[in-house]
Amino acid sequence: MVETDAAHTGRGVRPAVVAVSIVLALTVATSAGAGVWHDDFSLAALPDWEIFNLDRDIESWKPKDGVVAGEIYEPDFFSLLLLKPTNSRPQDWSDYTVRVRARLTGHQGDDDESRIGIALYDHEFDGERYLCMLQLQTAEALIVRGTDALWQAIPFPFPVEEDVWYELEASVRTAGATESISFRIDGGPVMAITSTGPFGSGIAGLVVSDAEAEFDDFEIRGVSVPTGGRGAPRAVSAEERLATTWARVKRR
Repeated sequence: MVETDAAHTGRGVRPAVVAVSIVLALTVATSAGAGVWHDDFSLAALPDWEIFNLDRDIESWKPKDGVVAGEIYEPDFFSLLLLKPTNSRPQDWSDYTVRVRARLTGHQGDDDESRIGIALYDHEFDGERYLCMLQLQTAEALIVRGTDALWQAIPFPFPVEEDVWYELEASVRTAGATESISFRIDGGPVMAITSTGPFGSGIAGLVVSDAEAEFDDFEIRGVSVPTGGRGAPRAVSAEERLATTWARVKRR
């Protein structure tokens, strides 16, 4: 469990939003010769995963029926499920891309901020991480740069619905003293920011905030990532992604 705004104490505090440079792109590069680690969540346990700073009273992550279900209902907090395969050092992984299928399956109120998504370059108790998330109530996609001192969130308009599967893709690329964080939904346009305070590397995982959610077909790809896991990714054509997104837009 993690508080969303470590620079303040107490309940009811909303994350600070500050501007960082935004870069729009059409594609996300993937490194040649990259390792691929995949999990289809077909096991009855999560041997390669760890819930960060677990508080059993308010959060849980459990595999069920071929997906992993996560939930947390505590204002201004979020829950992280981090990938930590045996005999590896995921804290040293860098320049990688994460893909996962995700859907929000429950939330408590329309005044809350129900979010689901991907964690990148997570430094656990050091408080540093990037988050790429969908936010239900404001119909937005968010790219967040979080530290103990400051929570920076850049919103992008996106029609988020409950009980709808989304194909999420998030990447980090390093170039000198900067890191580019990219977020893509259902194969659509890339949303991206550039961070001038690089984290360097870090653990990947899943995130839920004030919501219930399900995730499936997790994949991380990068030169520093070992090949492993279980199952094979579900192939989704560009036409299927486009049709799914267009159907959601038309329903709005």
